[in-house]
Parts: sequence; C-alpha cells; structure tokens
Amino acid sequence: MQPVNYPYVSVSLLKNGGSFLNTTERVQAYATFVENIHCLHQLCLTRGIVLGVETMYPTPPISAAQNLLDNASELTQFCQDSPQIKIVVDLAHLNIWHDKSLVALNQWLGLPPERLLEIHISDNDGRQDIHSRIKDTTWWIPHIAQFPTGVPVVLESRLNRLPISVVHQEYERICALFLLPDTACCSPGIIH
Repeated sequence: MQPVNYPYVSVSLLKNGGSFLNTTERVQAYATFVENIHCLHQLCLTRGIVLGVETMYPTPPISAAQNLLDNASELTQFCQDSPQIKIVVDLAHLNIWHDKSLVALNQWLGLPPERLLEIHISDNDGRQDIHSRIKDTTWWIPHIAQFPTGVPVVLESRLNRLPISVVHQEYERICALFLLPDTACCSPGIIH
C-alpha cells in the first residue's frame, strides 16, 4: 500500500456550496453547482490538483437548506454530467440515505477505482452524520471485501477526545478490519 503522493482537494458539498435554501429550485441549484465545479476543476488542473466531490446526506425535513448529491439518482446524474470529476464516497452519509441498500453500496464502490478519490468511513445513527466510532454492527463492515484496492480510505470517526493510546488502538483495530499490517496504515486518519 502506498501513501497518497499527489495534491488533491475533496469538496464537501455542505461546506462548499452544494447546499441550497428550500426556496431555491433543486434543478437550478444543481445546474449552478455543476457549473461551479467545472470552473473549480479547470483551476485545479492548472495547479496539478485532483478534485473530488463527496456524496452527501439528506437534511432533516425541518432544515432551511437541502444538500445536493444526497441520493443515488442525483449522484448518478452528476457522474454522467461530470465524468472528469472524482467521487468521494462517504459510507456514513450513505447510511443516512433513505434508499440505502447493498445495491447502492455496490454501485458506488463498483465505480472504476480511477473515478474514486477516497472512501470515508465512520458510523452514525442513520439520522445524523455524527462521525461515531466504527462498531462490529456498522452497516458496511460485512462488505469490506468489495472495497476497491488502491483507493485511500479515510477514517472520520471523532476520536479527538480520547487518550492517544485509545486512538492508536482504535486505528489498529480499523486496520485489522481491512486486513492490513499496521505498517500499511502509515498516515493518521488515512488507511491506504
């Protein structure tokens, strides 16, 4: 396993313009987003940066805003509209999708590895993106064998309030899930 050795940027839609107010038409918001991502991609190309866009999750019904790419059909459309943009698959976000299924997991992990920038892993309660620790019951654990090789896996579980010895143990446990020797897990937070 090799460390990531190229500059890249992952666009999380929630923080970077992929959310929109409920008063905005979704189709218009999507068109604007795709146009902006294409401009950002051109800028990244001039600087030798690889761009990736992250899958998102549906917002609660009471929210004043919605996220784009929070469902399989819209993400499929984005992949068709922007074949040059890499995808960041966040498995905790997929856990919040209303239509989450093994089919959806296979669809996104089944993208050609060159189309995937990263896979983000953590757990949640199926309602909020709380970045909880990965447990034996985390929904995607039985499907680790389907993860494409050569795509960086980023551990997003919130471990920042734990003692460093516990963080190290947690990291080793996650590496073991992927059957990786600890030396292959060479960057904190990133499992290669």
